[in-house]
Amino acid sequence: MAEPISKFWMVWNPSGRIPTCKHSSKGLARKEAERLSRTSPGMVFFVLSAVDAVVSQVTPPETVKLTKPDPAEVYDNEIPF
Repeated sequence: MAEPISKFWMVWNPSGRIPTCKHSSKGLARKEAERLSRTSPGMVFFVLSAVDAVVSQVTPPETVKLTKPDPAEVYDNEIPF
């Protein structure tokens, strides 16, 4: 089972860069959205909330047994490698 992750919020502008800053509260994200909107009048900044998180289990590598080829199937096709 994965370790718990704290809920977070992000600010996103569809015409801007990908959000990278996680805010620990909706209020902090809202303040950041307001700050950004003042620097870019007319642009929309969305406050997004993390609602779910999903993680897949990593499967360990598996060793595969290799066998010698059947001499009847080996032929020289003149490929130089």
